[in-house]
Amino acid sequence: MAKISFFIFSFFLIAFSILPSEKGRLTKELRAKTYELFKEGKYSESIPYLERYLEIQPAEIYMRLVYAQALLMKEDLPIPSREEDNYTRSEKWKAIKANYGHSAKLFEENIRVFESVRPRDPSLGKWYFHWATAEWFSGNKEKAIKLFGKSVKKDFTITDAYYNIGAIYDSMGQSVDAQNSWRRYYQAEKELNVED
Repeated sequence: MAKISFFIFSFFLIAFSILPSEKGRLTKELRAKTYELFKEGKYSESIPYLERYLEIQPAEIYMRLVYAQALLMKEDLPIPSREEDNYTRSEKWKAIKANYGHSAKLFEENIRVFESVRPRDPSLGKWYFHWATAEWFSGNKEKAIKLFGKSVKKDFTITDAYYNIGAIYDSMGQSVDAQNSWRRYYQAEKELNVED
């Protein structure tokens, strides 16, 4: 009986010592595949790899942000067309808005945690820019304006934030605010070109 118990204990000890290295190998492969697909601009294809990665490492904030970015840049969303009936077009718009809403929610849940851990990370401006874009595309214009502003405060080179703020104001019929934002965009662009 002691031999059987020792054998079972030894089996579990070996099994559990192998699992972490297998887990590490798998997450490394999934991360590499995700980055490869991102380089090629295949964001939709990267999503299953990111989802699998996050099943294994659910607490990894950076990869949760990468997942939110993949959803934001997803290139296989259903595009409504004029030839379709109203119901079909409406369902496609709902799917698009839900995708961007999911992306925005993931950014919101994870950016602040990431920022609290790495407050001086140079990628923070980029993450805020992506979050702002997701909010904009899901219809939260006021929130998007604030987040675009925050993105350019975190990284002054993200001048497109000013341009997008102008576009949002313009879509809201606030032409003076739109013109002011576009002026800031052109001024920021000039300043960047002088520094180069």
